[in-house]
Amino acid sequence: MESIKYKNWFDGECEQVTKKQAYKRMQQRNHTRGAVEKYREARRKEKRLHKKKKREYDKQELIELEHLRSSNEIRAFYQKLNKSRKDFQPRTTLCRDKEGTILSSDEEILERWPQYFEELLNGNVSEQVEGMPIDRTQGNFETEEPAPTIKDVEQAIKKLKNNKAPGMDLITAELVKFSDPEYTKHLHQLIVKIWIPEIIPEERNLSTVCPIHKKGDVVVCSNYRGISLLCIAYKIFSNILFNRLSPFVEGIIGDYQCGFRQGRSVNDHIFIIRQVLKK
Repeated sequence: MESIKYKNWFDGECEQVTKKQAYKRMQQRNHTRGAVEKYREARRKEKRLHKKKKREYDKQELIELEHLRSSNEIRAFYQKLNKSRKDFQPRTTLCRDKEGTILSSDEEILERWPQYFEELLNGNVSEQVEGMPIDRTQGNFETEEPAPTIKDVEQAIKKLKNNKAPGMDLITAELVKFSDPEYTKHLHQLIVKIWIPEIIPEERNLSTVCPIHKKGDVVVCSNYRGISLLCIAYKIFSNILFNRLSPFVEGIIGDYQCGFRQGRSVNDHIFIIRQVLKK
């Protein structure tokens, strides 16, 4: 008999019906007409019960999804939605090299992935792109920025996003947010030591790159998108730099840029273009 994979709707009642005792009796009685009919009736009963259980399970799933949506639990909503949409997907550790040859040994695979991401992220740029002229009258670019205060560090910690994978230090944003104030003080001292000499420790420049499959053949490296998992101290330091640079950048970037700017959206540009096309 071919094995069947069931989902969460398959319970004890389904298991009891699926034992197919009538099928065993039919085999023992040399396929008598009565045994065959009992077997067919058992199969019909089994299918009816499975359909009923699956309908009830799907209905309950929809109710839970609607509850998550109405309560604005977006993360849990999409996790449950994706789980219900995706079937079993076997993982593979194989990949192809530049010429398309399948690599199977661990040494070749571990050598191929760093090679791919190095070419992707640090590729040679042949075209020379001229920099945008900066109007230095809009701000004092020569003034040296003071070292971050303890308040700057606290604000940067608040901006950290939850439910994110940690970097090589294995420290999550939630752990930092709920840590003792002494931790924030030590972190502030570390950031000041980096700020004054303008030298970032080498270990803070390291990240763990995780390939995420997006489309196409799972053994082709170009079908993956890399996500860099950074150390938590580097994220906090980056938030501080972002807060310091934002006032200067707002005076430089024109209205043509809406993406990744506070109070603006790419949807504004799309709406304007559609209105122009309609006219």
